[in-house]
Amino acid sequence: MTTGLASRAIPCVAALLAVTAPAAAQARQADPAALSPAASQGAGGSSSSGSTQSAERRGVFAVSGMAFGYRAEHRMRYLGAVHEQSGNWLGGEGTIRLGPITLRASGLTGKLSGDTSVTNPDRTVRVSSGSLGVRPAGWLEFGADVGARRVETSASTVVTRLVGGHVGLAVPLGLDGLAGTASATYYPVTDVTGDEKLSLALAGEMGFLYTPPRGGVMIGLAYRFERYDYSAGALGPARLEQQRSVVARVGLKLGS
Repeated sequence: MTTGLASRAIPCVAALLAVTAPAAAQARQADPAALSPAASQGAGGSSSSGSTQSAERRGVFAVSGMAFGYRAEHRMRYLGAVHEQSGNWLGGEGTIRLGPITLRASGLTGKLSGDTSVTNPDRTVRVSSGSLGVRPAGWLEFGADVGARRVETSASTVVTRLVGGHVGLAVPLGLDGLAGTASATYYPVTDVTGDEKLSLALAGEMGFLYTPPRGGVMIGLAYRFERYDYSAGALGPARLEQQRSVVARVGLKLGS
């Protein structure tokens, strides 16, 4: 199944890179200052601010690391009933920016507590993701994403692999260093082990990020939404899973 996923994912990623590379080159020639670190994150990590052109002109290279915590509320519609779970997750992310190019890698883990019934058992969740983004303008980013989710219960283990793309926005909010951020990620290529296949997988996030002009500290708060639709098959009927999370972030940035 992994070979099949790769054969479907390679054309998707190649198409994204074919679109992003000319856009980045054109943007660099048109307005180099607009391509400094200033775009929203796509698939579940941190967001950088896009508040001042002076900060954009100081440099084209930056490295940052962030720790984040999730308060997650999970809802699953299964056989006409709605099951709810909640839990706390912790994770971290590393980001490297070079000119208009941004490379991210992140991971998080946590638990979702249900009512311990057969249809709503407690879950242990681990998520890892990576993305390659391009900023054609200081306030806009788009790029390619990969991710993996591992969900364990007392009865089963489900591993989901995701390949897709994201678009992100970062809009100055008036205070130097403060930006409103938003992102959306869609995964058209998926592969599931231990469960039925996905017919839909997407995520969105909206919040703010504050980076003081004279310090390397970053502070952020966001609301995140995720949706996963599983098709009916031999392993069970169709079901819909949604997750809503409040995400708090704090980190450090080196460079500009």
